[in-house]
Parts: sequence; C-alpha cells; structure tokens
Amino acid sequence: MKNNLRTIISLIIILILVAINIAIYLNYQTKNNEVKVSETNNLNSENENTLRNTVGNEISNSVQNRQTIVNSKISNMDEGDRIKSYFGRMIDAIETRNYELAYSYLNEDYKKNYFPTLEEFTTYIENNYPTNKIIVEYKSIERKGEIFVMYTVLHDAINDDFQALEQTVVVRENAINDFKISFSKKEVRQEERS
Repeated sequence: MKNNLRTIISLIIILILVAINIAIYLNYQTKNNEVKVSETNNLNSENENTLRNTVGNEISNSVQNRQTIVNSKISNMDEGDRIKSYFGRMIDAIETRNYELAYSYLNEDYKKNYFPTLEEFTTYIENNYPTNKIIVEYKSIERKGEIFVMYTVLHDAINDDFQALEQTVVVRENAINDFKISFSKKEVRQEERS
C-alpha cells in the first residue's frame, strides 16, 4: 500500500509539474504573440503614417505643379487675355453654382459696399445672371493705372428669353494669378425676370 501511495503522490507531483510547465509555456507563447502583434501594429501604424504622408506630399506636389503650370500659362498670356481668364474663373464658378468661390474673387471693399454676405451675392447672381451656360461677350478692355476695366455683355446660351446683361467689370491684378474683381450692379434685373 505504501508503494501505491508513493506512486500516486509521485504521479500527482509529475502532473503538477507538467501543468506548471504547460502554464509557463502558454504564458510565454501569449506574451510572445502580444509582442509580435504589438510590433505588427506599430509597423502598420508607421506604414500607414508614411503612406499618408507620402500621398499627402504627392497631392501637394501635384497641386503645386499644376499651379506652376497654370501660373506659367497665365504669365505667358498678354494682359488682356489674362484679365479675361480671371473673370472667366468667376463665371465658371457661377455656372457650377459654386457661389462661395465666385464670392471669394470679389474685391473686399466692393463686397462690403454691395454684397456684405454670401447670401446677398447668391441672391443677386440667381436673379440677374443667366441660369444656364453663360456666354461672355467682351466689348472692350482698358488698362487704367493698376486696374483693368472691361465692358462685357452676358448672354444665356440656352435661354433665348434672357435679356442680355451689359456689365462693366473691374479687375485688379496684384500679381500673376492674384486678382480681385468688382462689377457694375444693376438692380432692375429682378423685375425683368418676373
């Protein structure tokens, strides 16, 4: 019986030692996997940040390159065509209903006096400008000191009922691609539209 008891105790001790070894092994494996996952997450995070920075830099470089090309093309234009292209940007913004962009092209003092808010500008444009494809007819352009004065007529390419809008446009070019616009504001157009 003593032999059986010793055998049972020895067997229990062996099983306890095996269980301890298994627990230590599993604990080691879990910690090792956590380190690998942590390292992988850190690498993924670093790769993601690197990729994000690379893409951001490429987009920024692309925008700068495009801007350089635009500036180069604009600087090669004669001043009359350059001034027309500035007004054309405002017309493009109006046609696409990007009134915020069109509003940003306006001279600050002009905005304060005639269109203190974007909403007032939007209302004026919607009530007075062509609602479809806008055709700008340039009657003349004159340089007067630091400003350019253009006499234009705006037409609606689709709506024949639109009465042409004669407009004087003033453009101040501070530098290539740095400009501000103001224009003659007619109040009678709203009644004509009704």
